[in-house]
Amino acid sequence: MTYKVDKLCIFQNTSHTSHQTINSTSYTEVSGSKCDLNNTEQRNMNLFYKFNFQCGQNPTSPYSDDHYLIHMKLQSSNDNFSSDINDIPGFKFNIAHDSAYAGSTAGHDYSIMSYTAFMILENFNKRYLRLVARAYDTTNFTGMLHGYTFFDGASSTYYYDTLLQIVEI
Repeated sequence: MTYKVDKLCIFQNTSHTSHQTINSTSYTEVSGSKCDLNNTEQRNMNLFYKFNFQCGQNPTSPYSDDHYLIHMKLQSSNDNFSSDINDIPGFKFNIAHDSAYAGSTAGHDYSIMSYTAFMILENFNKRYLRLVARAYDTTNFTGMLHGYTFFDGASSTYYYDTLLQIVEI
């Protein structure tokens, strides 16, 4: 029996100094979700990709009513996403919160949720990975990632540190 001893393990914890608003129907990179695997020889690897982040409704949207609907997908590249950009088939998902005020008169706190994107990639042979996101529409379903500007019923800003883990299995 043989064991592979040179497995790749990447652990990255990113602190954000600002929020990321998802208010466009065009895809944008989710801050903290990109990783350079240093897979320069492009060998096939089995990986798990785990990204923990937070989302709430966009408080700057004039039509926002504690709703957000955001589509996310995983992409790969060999040139840091300058021209070689590939959507990885089967790695798409939505995050959403659709309960206006959730029974509260203050409202906004109930739309803040923590999410974990967890995916297993087989025979992966690219160098870079990242998540991209877009809003379902720009009127009612925009969101804010990595913290919030309105918390505990008052204008109070906080930031949520994302956690990215990529491990060869």
